Amino acid sequence: MRTHFKLLFFIVNIFLISSSINYATNKIVIYPTYTTEITQNFVRTVNNNVITIKKLPFGVLTDTIQIVKPLNIHSYSYSFDLDNQEKLFNKLSGKLFTIQKDKVSTTYEFLYKDQDNMYFRKGSKIYLNPEGNIAFPTKGIAPSPYLSIQLPKSKATKKSVDLSYRLDSINTSIRYKAIFDEKAKKITIAPFLHIFNNSGYDFNNYQIEVVSGKPYFVNNGKPKYYSGNERFKNFASVADSTEILAKRLDEFYKFPLKGKYNIKKGKLTAIPLFKSQTIDAKKIIRYEAPRLYTKVQTISKAERMNTIIQFNNKTQSPLPAGTISVFSNGSLIGEHSIKAMSLNESQEIKYGKAFDLIAQKTCLGTENIPKDRAIITEFSIKVSSFKKRIYLKNVEVIETLPGPDWTVVKSSHPYQHISASKIKVLINIAPGTSQTIHYTLHRKNIK
Repeated sequence: MRTHFKLLFFIVNIFLISSSINYATNKIVIYPTYTTEITQNFVRTVNNNVITIKKLPFGVLTDTIQIVKPLNIHSYSYSFDLDNQEKLFNKLSGKLFTIQKDKVSTTYEFLYKDQDNMYFRKGSKIYLNPEGNIAFPTKGIAPSPYLSIQLPKSKATKKSVDLSYRLDSINTSIRYKAIFDEKAKKITIAPFLHIFNNSGYDFNNYQIEVVSGKPYFVNNGKPKYYSGNERFKNFASVADSTEILAKRLDEFYKFPLKGKYNIKKGKLTAIPLFKSQTIDAKKIIRYEAPRLYTKVQTISKAERMNTIIQFNNKTQSPLPAGTISVFSNGSLIGEHSIKAMSLNESQEIKYGKAFDLIAQKTCLGTENIPKDRAIITEFSIKVSSFKKRIYLKNVEVIETLPGPDWTVVKSSHPYQHISASKIKVLINIAPGTSQTIHYTLHRKNIK
């Protein structure tokens, strides 16, 4: 079946003239990956106690529209016909359409549209999905979003309107570029705010704030932690053009970016949150042993070991959640998602697998001890290095105990508890050699 829904894009291209929004006080508040809130100031002529704001961006979440000023409005209504096909075609029923095929234009009366087909009439004949390019009539149709505000009776000829709303047509994220120097044990981190504007409008000369944290919405309203009486505390600053302006907001942080920005439609804009900073970091090679608890001898699959960069947030600012791309020696070595970090909080970036380090776990067997109502299970973990010249120190092997009633009763290597259910063994491996860890777990009080 031929469909003609290219016409929605056709309408947008015909009826939406390239436009920009330029107002006195404009601000974009961004909750990366979640939502974007726009605040705009309009000065408009009052006609019959009505202010009309035309050509708003696409993707306005209508439940979030708030008229901040003036407060003494009578009512307001929002219209946009292209965001709802059923509403649009109901409005178009009975109107005349022009359909062009082979440079010949023919006029039809539009009847209705069901899920799959469009029905037209010309004279006494009914046409189903006529071929060609379909042109919509524009009279009585709102091809771009607009807002109509009814005011109480007033003698004022102009009014200033402060309007806020949220958009789902602007996609945002935090991306980090990190350069890791393994020898110096340093990592340089530079955070960027990425904004893709798919709203059909240019936002020119806007202030931007970034809120780090997951929004909590009530009835699709404004984020709960961003409304009401805000009490901020200056956090830290760096004396240059990319000054860190992070401020505490309840359990979240906001970053008011210095200056004003132009966010162009259909483009990706990348803005640095603050200047790059270099902090201590180290590389860790780690094997996290799989669960392997059986009554007979079982060998797990041999696995390449994880390569990890570990650091504490010793920057001058909390870090929002985002995606970090790690470079070393001029090449991209991996990407990883990181959670939001407060100051001094530890973070691990798992960026790949060690090419020449293999680990394998074996369950050597289980022995029942009926008189003690206990089980003893023996394991071994073999780590093999295929490196030719590099001597590796403090390679981590992590074992997760199956439950709180299991204990380590024998181990060939020293170990430490890193949590209630995990132990860690550190080993050193010479080039081209292997190390095998033997240990025994004991479970008591078997029912």
